[in-house]
Amino acid sequence: MRKGERKGQLVPDEADVVVRIFQDFMSGESAYSIARSFNAEGIQPPAARTRSSTMVAKMLRNPRYAGMVSYAGKHRVQAATAGEAGLPDAYRTGLVHHRALDLYRSIPVQHHAERAVRELRDALTT
Repeated sequence: MRKGERKGQLVPDEADVVVRIFQDFMSGESAYSIARSFNAEGIQPPAARTRSSTMVAKMLRNPRYAGMVSYAGKHRVQAATAGEAGLPDAYRTGLVHHRALDLYRSIPVQHHAERAVRELRDALTT
């Protein structure tokens, strides 16, 4: 997702990276090992030379990737932007919320104490 003029627009190459980060995490990889793998493969983040475990963890905690927006300190499922630059229909219908819930349920138990997983759980239950 982009900010500024392209706010809310899906960037396909970056979306593939986001999907892979979540898939790797669901497979039991840590944020550190995901970042290390991406760096070894030369997959750079948009605004840095290398990807850090902190960057990966922030992506895993970001409610926008679950189709939510934050307003007045509360997460809710709805479009983050309106108009032509808005999010895909799946975000507006709440389908992503259900997929995020499926994601949470599929996370291996050893990750349940991690901050990103706790925040995902909290965002889904509010």
